[in-house]
Amino acid sequence: MTWTVRLPSRCRNCGYSLYELLVTMTIAATVLSLGAPALGFLAADKRMTVEVDALFHAVHLARKESIVRRRVVTICASNTGKDCDAGYDWSRGWIMFAVYRDFAPYSYKKDGKLVGVDIDVGRLIAQELGAEPRFYTTLAGENV
Repeated sequence: MTWTVRLPSRCRNCGYSLYELLVTMTIAATVLSLGAPALGFLAADKRMTVEVDALFHAVHLARKESIVRRRVVTICASNTGKDCDAGYDWSRGWIMFAVYRDFAPYSYKKDGKLVGVDIDVGRLIAQELGAEPRFYTTLAGENV
């Protein structure tokens, strides 16, 4: 006697048809094409945040060093990392250095008026902010 066992044929049409696969791939491609540009903006925003944070921390460090050293600490744009650039292009980097308060090339009085790189940078920042700059000469540690 031979026993024959037939399993139920539930999996007769297992898998996906070509039509179902194409529809699924079309929907997936549409969703990805809508989301991909947002990832580019997210990456650009992150890069900008990193650069702004780096400059913020440099300014904070310059202020702290100025207080500790009791000297004028200057931050200026620099392409080479050795000297300040006249173009004020901060995207290529910057340098920070400490000088004496009356060191002539940076801030000094000429005909009773303050001039120098620090004053030029301050005027440019004030112009960008739409403000009127005021400059005071003080001794290190003196309150204005």
